[in-house]
Amino acid sequence: TFWDSVYRLESSGVHVNITPRQGGKWTYGVSTVYKDTLYVPARYFARGQGVDSSKVFKSGNNGSSWRAVNGPVFSSSSIQVNTDIRMHADTMYLMGDNQLFYSSDFGKTWVDISPANIGCNQVNDILFLNGQLLMTGCSLGGVFKLDKGAKTWARDFGFVFRYSETFMKRDSVVFITAQDDIQRKYLPVGNWQQATTGLNQFYVYNHLNLNQNLFITTSVGVFKTEDYGNNWSDFNVGWVDPSIVYPVNIAVFGDTMFVGTGSKGVYKQAIPPNPVSLNEFSSADGMIKLYPNPASDVLTINSEKEGQGTYKIYDQSGKLMMEGEFKTGQSLSLVRLTPGMYIVKVTQGKISSEQKLLIK
Repeated sequence: TFWDSVYRLESSGVHVNITPRQGGKWTYGVSTVYKDTLYVPARYFARGQGVDSSKVFKSGNNGSSWRAVNGPVFSSSSIQVNTDIRMHADTMYLMGDNQLFYSSDFGKTWVDISPANIGCNQVNDILFLNGQLLMTGCSLGGVFKLDKGAKTWARDFGFVFRYSETFMKRDSVVFITAQDDIQRKYLPVGNWQQATTGLNQFYVYNHLNLNQNLFITTSVGVFKTEDYGNNWSDFNVGWVDPSIVYPVNIAVFGDTMFVGTGSKGVYKQAIPPNPVSLNEFSSADGMIKLYPNPASDVLTINSEKEGQGTYKIYDQSGKLMMEGEFKTGQSLSLVRLTPGMYIVKVTQGKISSEQKLLIK
């Protein structure tokens, strides 16, 4: 989507204009695909007159035809046009300026859950965590949780920075961006920690989970981390000066990564091969378990089968870091390993298991 237009990129490399039309001039927000249906939020905005109306356009054929449902009633005093859409458990959420709405019937009726009770002047992002709706934004900063019954918001999550922007989540780690800062928290317990090593003078715009990496687009280029923010490295091959290119959005289609920029068009790059498969599997149907995970200093391998076995621990490049024998319930020391993501391969007779292990 681009302001008043929506395009589809064909496999031939041709862009096709699939903009929904319903009279007047509409501005289109961030779209989403849910259960093979494309949803695009739209707002009709008359300068100086506030928001006249809003709609959600949906298409089941990749934008070849559209149906429209009425969107929520945004404030007439609103002077911005940003609109974002989220889908969660068959419920549609629309964010715009300092307002937030949801619909449980795909746009027929809307419920206003705007964070008015905390004096919020901007809704930036939302996240569902263990059934709880969380929100970032407001000049108050921080993270807020919704009491859906009372429709009131309260500060939550122990995050009190001045201005919070975007949620990012990977496995059992939650990240929050706040202007030129990134904080992370290990779940279910843990304290907020700064996670910006390798970044300098940046502003985070978007993110992408891919294989064992978390990618972010920033005001100075694209960066990735393989160890949950302990270290970041640049991913800017092909750009002489990424700060001039101004990468904003990031997405994957097939085996290609696409990055949309502020004013220089769209760039693409083949996704590098994943050196180690991160698909968790166990031919033992869960008979072998690792705990705790995330781990700190020790790891216990527990098996339903008696007797000894062998283990091998690899880093994300596939390098063997540790190996040895174990007995079920025996604790292994991890003090030799630095924080990050590893692969643990366990073999016990004809039983084998390969699992991810996060050391924090």
